[in-house]
Amino acid sequence: MEYQLMPEWVLLCAAMLIKSVVQSMLQVWVRIRYQLYATGEDKKLFFYFRKKNNVDMESGEEALSRYSKLWQNDLEGIPLFLLIALGYTLLGGHPGWGLMYFSVFAIARTSYAICYVKGVQPGRGISWDIGLIATLALTIHSAVIAIQLI
Repeated sequence: MEYQLMPEWVLLCAAMLIKSVVQSMLQVWVRIRYQLYATGEDKKLFFYFRKKNNVDMESGEEALSRYSKLWQNDLEGIPLFLLIALGYTLLGGHPGWGLMYFSVFAIARTSYAICYVKGVQPGRGISWDIGLIATLALTIHSAVIAIQLI
């Protein structure tokens, strides 16, 4: 069996990894900017980056909370999609449909992340819903292919 979608699946994984790394870097930036260190050793490490002026700690705490919650949400949703996408690929799912599912999910999750961090509604909810619909559609499509192969 030829795995026509394997390159697209790898690109999807890479896109989600890059998105997560950028999110992580932004979370570190918020910690440094607002002096919200997770541990004492972090505070010592970033001593030279601390600002001497008055910093709006409430804004920093809210931003840090948003990045932390976004990270947790990604850990709940993205791995499940990647697993079902791998299953679809290994089952020999149609490349056109697979590319559509993969693209829609990647765009929806990236849009969701931006909306979540910026506090934009209804964009955040709509983006999350689109990602969920892509996941459910891919799951159903994969199940139908699996049943046909039995």
